[in-house]
Amino acid sequence: MSSFHALQKQSSKAIKIEDLHTAINKSKAVRRKLTNDSLDLSLRLETEIESLKREMQLQAEDETTLDLLREDGETADNEALLCREKEQALSSEEADLCKAQEDFQKRIKEIEEEHAAALAPQMLQLKLDTEALKRQIQEGTSKMEQCKKEIEEAKAKLAQIFSDIENVQIQKKNDFEMLSSFDGVPEKLRKQADALLSAVKGLRVQEQRQNDKIEEMENELVNLQNTKKVLAENHTHSCSELEKFRHLIEQKEVSVNELKKELEMATLEADQYLADRVNYDMQLKSAQMDQKHEQELLAQHNKEKDRVLRKLKQIDNQLRTIQETLPLIMAERDKIHHQVVLSENEKKKASACVEEMKKEFDLQMRNYLGIESVSKEVSKKLRKGYKEVERLEREVLGAIQVEYASHQQMGELASLREHTCRLLSSKASKISMAELKDKVKRLEVELTMLQGELRYKDKVLHQMRKEFVSSVQSRSHLRTELIKSSRVLRQQKETIDEKLVEGARMNGFISTAEKEMSLFRKHYEGCVLDRNSVGISLIDRNDELCILYEKSNVQEELFRISDIEMSKRENEISFLKHQAGSLERSILICYTFVPKARELRNTISDLKHELKRVTAESDRLSDLVEKPQNTARWKLLHGMDPSDTQLRTKLTYIEGVLSRREDESLEKDLLLEEISELAEDVKRQAAENLNGIKDTAAQITEYQHNMRAVTHQMMALVSELSLTQAVALSLQKEKDALSQMVEDAYASLYTEQLKGEESQEFRCPHEEIIY
Repeated sequence: MSSFHALQKQSSKAIKIEDLHTAINKSKAVRRKLTNDSLDLSLRLETEIESLKREMQLQAEDETTLDLLREDGETADNEALLCREKEQALSSEEADLCKAQEDFQKRIKEIEEEHAAALAPQMLQLKLDTEALKRQIQEGTSKMEQCKKEIEEAKAKLAQIFSDIENVQIQKKNDFEMLSSFDGVPEKLRKQADALLSAVKGLRVQEQRQNDKIEEMENELVNLQNTKKVLAENHTHSCSELEKFRHLIEQKEVSVNELKKELEMATLEADQYLADRVNYDMQLKSAQMDQKHEQELLAQHNKEKDRVLRKLKQIDNQLRTIQETLPLIMAERDKIHHQVVLSENEKKKASACVEEMKKEFDLQMRNYLGIESVSKEVSKKLRKGYKEVERLEREVLGAIQVEYASHQQMGELASLREHTCRLLSSKASKISMAELKDKVKRLEVELTMLQGELRYKDKVLHQMRKEFVSSVQSRSHLRTELIKSSRVLRQQKETIDEKLVEGARMNGFISTAEKEMSLFRKHYEGCVLDRNSVGISLIDRNDELCILYEKSNVQEELFRISDIEMSKRENEISFLKHQAGSLERSILICYTFVPKARELRNTISDLKHELKRVTAESDRLSDLVEKPQNTARWKLLHGMDPSDTQLRTKLTYIEGVLSRREDESLEKDLLLEEISELAEDVKRQAAENLNGIKDTAAQITEYQHNMRAVTHQMMALVSELSLTQAVALSLQKEKDALSQMVEDAYASLYTEQLKGEESQEFRCPHEEIIY
């Protein structure tokens, strides 16, 4: 019985393996055919796409040239109109800017007058401030010294200038005497003489201004000296009062220091008490934290213990399940290993067939290079495709017959199963019912597996047929589209030749238009430069206004701050007056209590005399430091003034630059006149050629519509090719999955063979005992 069961298993396994081999071979053959067809279609599409791209490039170039011509004509007209509009706009802007400039100047004058009227009383109040006067005195002395130095330098410069003027006058007389011999006087010399006279007048005006400034500075010096004397007297009086006030402050400071020492001792004791309390609190908190930490550790240990126990239980259950499934897995591995060996042999045969097909494909590709033989070869391939369809149908019929035979075998197996069941029922006393049930279940599982595999193969064959029919339809559709595209291309070539002739004719017009455009551009650049210069001048004026406004804001802030400081100083003065009254009262009280008042007065008078003597010495030392006669405290600065020759060279250079600028302005005026005449001619030509431009535009739109239709057809072809590639990839994935299944089947078969041999060795002695 054991040998009979083993034979049944081997026969069922052999049938399964044969079915798998047949299904794999069929799928491989179909995939090869589809790959070959996809390669042929891809090559054809590439050649057609390249030819279409070339024609599209030619058409695109022609269209670009036509578009450029139109754009250049339109830009020329637009730029001419823009130039005229900009001239008008610039003229209006210049008038507006002149008006705005006059308004701004009026506003600036009004603002300056208002600020001057508002600042006059505040300046008077600020001059009354004592500290400001001291600072002004110090600054005034330094300024006076600087002004004296500047006056001396200015006088020296004036002397030099007068000497230069005399020399210039002498030279002028000599030049007039030299020029009297000639008939006419050159304009350049007259201009130089006028410039020198204007310079002399300016220097005289500067001299008068400097003299006025010197007189003003002397008046300020007199006022400053008077204020200095008044301040010195106030200083002596305030020093005496300060000494008295300091004595009282020292007595109060002694008492305050004693109180501070007592407070420091009390604070130290309080800090010690607080430190002890904090230490005790920290110790309590640390003990509580240690207790909490130990409790958390215990809870974590308990949780980890529970987790480990759960994991151990799970591992035990997994081990049991693995031990139960191990024999089944080993049997499947042996089966799959055997199937893999067979599939490798078939793969080698298939690789040899593929190489032969590649060689044939190379020969066919060489024959396809001829353009005239394309249609014949396509018809041959279609016939071959129909033959392959018939052959595939035959193979499908063979597969159906094999399935019918497999069903018959399944019926025989069912009859054998019933026969075995009857035999086993007769020997039920010798064999346990549990083993028979297990065997029956296994046989049923194998039957269901075989039925599922058969259904899967039927589905695969049905899909392959559908894909083949769709590929044939796509080929016919591509052929019709190629014929249509060839006709459209011929028509397009004829139209392109006509357009080239028209393009050559239009190039002449374009060259003339470009020349006119160059002239317009030069005129436009000149207008832009003028506009930029006007804009820069306006920006500069706006910046000056902003600076003036900022200065006015700064002065307002200074006045506001000065008002605040004045209020503070007034409050301080009132407070000091109150303190002075209290001091006078305390002084009267002290005179009543102090017995030696006369001696103290004498000491005060002596101290005043000493203070005067010290101040006189300090004034003397400061005069020694500040006087310019002390040569050890200052040094001369080195420098050079420009000579007459240098000034003359500069004047000649400036006159040359002015003459050049005048010549350039005349040239620009002439260019503007020529450009205006050319613009009028271009407008006339554009008005005459409007009808021809409309016809060409209509033709170009027609060509664009045709090009769009051709591009849509190309996109459809590319999408179909991508679909074929996706089908090929899906078939490759199915092939890989089937090969993996075959390997698994071989492995399981190999394990079952090993188990079968072991079971035969184990069952032979047992059967002998039964019989």
